[in-house]
Amino acid sequence: MTEEKNKLENEKSLWITGIGLLGFIIVFLVGGSLADSKSDYAPAIIWFGLILFVYYIFLFVGNTQFVKTMAGEWGSKVAFSVVIAILLLESNRQASIEINSVFGISASAFSGTLYIMTILKTFILSKVLLSVFTVWGGVAFVYYLVTGGAGTHKSFQTFIFAISGLLIGGIGWLLVETKLNEDVLHKKAYLVAHSFDFNQHVKCPGKVVKGAAVFLGAAQNRVLVDESEPPQMDWLQAIYANPEELSSVLLPGENELRILSCS
Repeated sequence: MTEEKNKLENEKSLWITGIGLLGFIIVFLVGGSLADSKSDYAPAIIWFGLILFVYYIFLFVGNTQFVKTMAGEWGSKVAFSVVIAILLLESNRQASIEINSVFGISASAFSGTLYIMTILKTFILSKVLLSVFTVWGGVAFVYYLVTGGAGTHKSFQTFIFAISGLLIGGIGWLLVETKLNEDVLHKKAYLVAHSFDFNQHVKCPGKVVKGAAVFLGAAQNRVLVDESEPPQMDWLQAIYANPEELSSVLLPGENELRILSCS
């Protein structure tokens, strides 16, 4: 019975590692090239990788022997679910503040931008989780070295599982720190807004709209107009852009953002 249980645990570890590796490759390594490819399938592929990566985090935490010993598998998953819920709520709040600081109006006018920026803020705030994740991977790796993994012999599957948490967590933290630097988030929010919410062909009765615009308020009788040159970078490219690639992107000044009332 014990040998059969150990075999199932090893197989589970390999499956979890495979899920995490695939999600990591799609989100962090392949994502940039997909963004530059202008492919219609790029967003769906990246979201699929993101789902796999988040799912891997849940599975890794629940399957780590250290966590099972401390809280039990079910207890650890419940606790981690609560942490994720709090993380998403705080990410949404910070994304709203980010949008407001860029455009000077409520984030409710930028529903698409708020959605994307909430995801980016989640990744930024998850740096702490990825750090803990890396430590958990290190603990699992030490556990393997000390005990040899499941059973009385050294388990290669346990080694792969432990090292995946250590490397994916560490490299993930580094890439989030590089790609989602707080200093460039304003520019990312601006570029995302032009892809999702601004429209180059808005009709505002009684007014001539020069530039891209977005309707404001429930009555939809006002528009926020950006009269600056339209950016050439789309939202996917903006998400994966490094600070150096965003250095030429200029945020609109006060004279370039106008609110017009439509008759």
